[in-house]
Amino acid sequence: MASVCLYDLSVPSIGRGRWALPRCLLNDEKFLQEIEKLALPPLSTHPHDPDHNPQKHLQNLIYEIQILAKKLKKSKAGKMNSSIRNLTNCRTKIIQEVDQNNEEKLTCALEIASSITEKIQEIQRIHFDRNKTVAKANW
Repeated sequence: MASVCLYDLSVPSIGRGRWALPRCLLNDEKFLQEIEKLALPPLSTHPHDPDHNPQKHLQNLIYEIQILAKKLKKSKAGKMNSSIRNLTNCRTKIIQEVDQNNEEKLTCALEIASSITEKIQEIQRIHFDRNKTVAKANW
């Protein structure tokens, strides 16, 4: 038995399967508004124009959304890493500057350092949960 597949070479291959966006991006209103702007059909094209190709428009839209998502994800990850770095530096500074002989100040400094560590862990937990959600979607 022979199988034949006919297709138009001018039509782009969109690919199969699905692609997922991280939940943090889907909850971002500004990101969703940008996608809506990108998805608006151009007013200059008419359905009967030879340049009007919905498949090419879809491929371009997917590509532009991916670029936008990567850029926003990178900036959000940078902000998260920056806040973790700042909290870690603050915690280190507090522990280094405390007088080890004064037990009351040492206890207070360690409590503050512990609360800073909890904040760092919470930020990391949120990041881990976001990555876990994306990994599940891509399975």
